[in-house]
Amino acid sequence: MRRRRDTERGKASGPRCTQSYCHSEGYVALRRFSRSSILSLSLLAVFRSLSISSSLALLLALSAELRGEDTVIYATGTDSSGRGTTTGTIIDFTGERLVLRTSGGRDQSIPTPRVVEIKTTWSTQKLAGDELVHAGEYEEAVSNYLDALRNERRDWARRQIMAHCIRCYRELAQFDRAAEAFLILLRQDPTTQYFDSIPLSWSPYQPSLTFQRKAGAWLDGGQGATAKLLGASWLLSTGARATAIAALRELTADSDARIATLAEAQLWRTQIVTAKPQDIVRWQKLVTRMPEELRAGPYFALGRAFARQKQSEQAALAFLRVPILYPKDSRLAAAALLSAARELERIDQTKEAVALYREIVRDHSQTPAAAEASSRLENLAAGQGTS
Repeated sequence: MRRRRDTERGKASGPRCTQSYCHSEGYVALRRFSRSSILSLSLLAVFRSLSISSSLALLLALSAELRGEDTVIYATGTDSSGRGTTTGTIIDFTGERLVLRTSGGRDQSIPTPRVVEIKTTWSTQKLAGDELVHAGEYEEAVSNYLDALRNERRDWARRQIMAHCIRCYRELAQFDRAAEAFLILLRQDPTTQYFDSIPLSWSPYQPSLTFQRKAGAWLDGGQGATAKLLGASWLLSTGARATAIAALRELTADSDARIATLAEAQLWRTQIVTAKPQDIVRWQKLVTRMPEELRAGPYFALGRAFARQKQSEQAALAFLRVPILYPKDSRLAAAALLSAARELERIDQTKEAVALYREIVRDHSQTPAAAEASSRLENLAAGQGTS
């Protein structure tokens, strides 16, 4: 099978950036050049534009690529401001550490939080999936990812592709498939760095009967705490609400802080109508103690709570954190933008609301929020002359 080189970088770096890692200095500097400029510049000119450490990292990466090796750039120093580069073959990559075997046969272990960037070889199907995700073609993307999975032999790479599949299933509203895939991913690596892909529900949603049966099986607890969390989350809007609430309360004491905090935030969904101002203050403090990558849904729940209290400005701010900080969850980002726009309309910030409605239509056209955003734009244009 024909395979190509690609780089995995941080969330802000585009469609192929699936991990919570920042850019290397060299990559950021190279991005400053336009495509035509890069073609016209010599490698020497590019190297001169970089710092010494970035030039060395780039040279090592180019050398490793010629040898068909993986390249890992990692943070160094007590403040993680330095950069180190190593090449070889990635043996494993979990939520705890990356293990790379050098050409000399030595295994080097790097804590996952220190991994900045990875350059490795990916199949054409995986790369095609990345491009399709960027284009919003999730159904075709997941088909390519599944083809890539069938041919990928590296366990750590298979887990990464599985995380991409989960995202596609979420965007396609195939939440049961997303949950099943997530549980498989978690069984393979309980410490997974892709835990933020967990497909929880953050707004009222009526699952199909088939989905409810699956969620009920997860809720039974036989598959572990994460499965129970997933089951409870999707059954909160069904006749099994009481059982789901009881399970969530139990999970708030789970030894896994990720499970415990998300279970607590899921319970907020049941308390929004009755919550008092002091409850919301407490919820805000809890969100700041959560791992940053898990805050998208809790921020959305906070926004709903503020909106219920008629604190529209606070609600809009909470909602806007979702698309700004977590844009890859397109459905949740669009729902948050829509909710923020509604709150801005309530405090007569119509111009700002219109900008958000337009963003939904432009950037999230395939989400349920797009139709309502389009309708609001039409109504505002008719009633207030908005263009």
